[in-house]
Amino acid sequence: MGTVNTDSHNRRSAFTLIELLVVLAILAVLIGLLLPAVQAAREASRRLHCSNNLRNIGLAMHHYAVTREYFPAGQLAYRIGTGFKTVAWSVHFLDYLDQSPISLSKDAVGDSSVDAPDSRLYVLAPLASQYNHKATTTTIPTYLCPSSARRHPSRGSDQRIVDFNGNNMYDPLTGEGMSAIDYAGISGATPNASRFLNSNTGLVYDDNNGVLLNVSTGGGKTVTIAEITDGLSHTLLVGELSGRGVLGTDFRGVWAAGQNCITIPRNAFGVPHINPSATSPTFDAWPTTANASLFSDHTSGVNGLLCDGSTRFISDMISLSAFVAMGSRSGGEVPLAP
Repeated sequence: MGTVNTDSHNRRSAFTLIELLVVLAILAVLIGLLLPAVQAAREASRRLHCSNNLRNIGLAMHHYAVTREYFPAGQLAYRIGTGFKTVAWSVHFLDYLDQSPISLSKDAVGDSSVDAPDSRLYVLAPLASQYNHKATTTTIPTYLCPSSARRHPSRGSDQRIVDFNGNNMYDPLTGEGMSAIDYAGISGATPNASRFLNSNTGLVYDDNNGVLLNVSTGGGKTVTIAEITDGLSHTLLVGELSGRGVLGTDFRGVWAAGQNCITIPRNAFGVPHINPSATSPTFDAWPTTANASLFSDHTSGVNGLLCDGSTRFISDMISLSAFVAMGSRSGGEVPLAP
């Protein structure tokens, strides 16, 4: 009877185990090399999706502008009683974004504490009311950047304003449930700021020098295509300001709100004009003021929509003179490269 060579058997088992460990080590290295590439590819896809959102917004706004011969007002006010109710640029062309069910309505409103007869946005009813709850809680995918990950505490993962009091229901009177927007209208270059001079005239910019003007009372001025003398391809119309929520009754972070416009650059010291760092003590990515930094979760910049309907990725290293010039519609600045 033959004998079993146990030493040879053990050597073969040990060698097989070493091979397995080598294979696992190689796989770990490959995964380590491939994972960043996969993540980068996914972010590139999300950034492209965001850019396409802006193209669709631009196309809808151009349909609106061609029909009416002017761009929508950045902020339009309607008198309600002794005050004003404002609506944003983002509510005027919903028909062109396949959102007809929530399109703007100027019909008379009776009791705003009851449900509206349909889901339209009624300008003659308070924004935070039961009457407008169906409209304001409707999510518009085109208004949301897929890269948006850092969110204001008032904004939930479902891209709606959170249930503040935790009673498992949305209270329309406090803005709970309102759907967010990751894009802000550009009202122009920051006016009356000596740090941001017009490179053509050497003077500070006047008020209302952009396209989507932020006029809080007494109606809102609209801008015609002919008034954009700097050129449609050189003037910024909409920029990314992702992740915003609300503060009290200030609803700048929702698409239906009437205060969703900013001037550029931000008129504040110590805060970057694009993508302020979350580690900075001056970080304020989601301010409730009308003078905020453009912000995104894309690497190294933000997407922007120009008045000709094209999009541009604006680097956070763009020169200040070029960035300021993009905000005004008729400053006469020489177009500058980032």
